[in-house]
Amino acid sequence: MELIAVIISAVAFCLSLYQLLSDRNRTKKESTLHAFNLNQNEVFDPISKMDIKSINPDKREDWRKLTTLMARIEHFCVGINTGIYDIRIVNKLGGNYMLNLYNRLLPHINMKESLSSGGQHYNEYRDMIKRLKKIRKM
Repeated sequence: MELIAVIISAVAFCLSLYQLLSDRNRTKKESTLHAFNLNQNEVFDPISKMDIKSINPDKREDWRKLTTLMARIEHFCVGINTGIYDIRIVNKLGGNYMLNLYNRLLPHINMKESLSSGGQHYNEYRDMIKRLKKIRKM
C-alpha cells in the first residue's frame, strides 16, 4: 500500500513539474512575441524610415535619436541573452531582419565605440547576433 502511495506521489510530482516547465516555456514565448511586437512599432519601424548612412555625430538630433533606438535594441538583446526572451522565436519572427539591421547599424556601432575612448558598446547586441547566426546555420 505504501509503495502505491509513493508511486502515485512520484507520478503527481512529475506531472506537476512538466506543467510548470510547460507554462514557463509558454510564458517566455508569449513575452518574446509581445516584446518583439513592441520593438517593431517603437524601434524597428522608426529605424527603417531613417537614412542611416547620412547620420553622424555632427547631426546631433538624428544621432541622439538613432543611439536612443539602438539602446532599446540593446535592452531587448539583454532579455534574449539572459533567457528572459526566446531567441528561437526571435529567429522565426524576424531573424533575417535582425541580421540585416545589425549590418546596417554596424558602422554606427563602430563609430560610437571610437568616440568613447575605446569603450565597447552594444555587446549584448553582438552576442545575440552571434547566437542568431549559429541558429540559422543549423
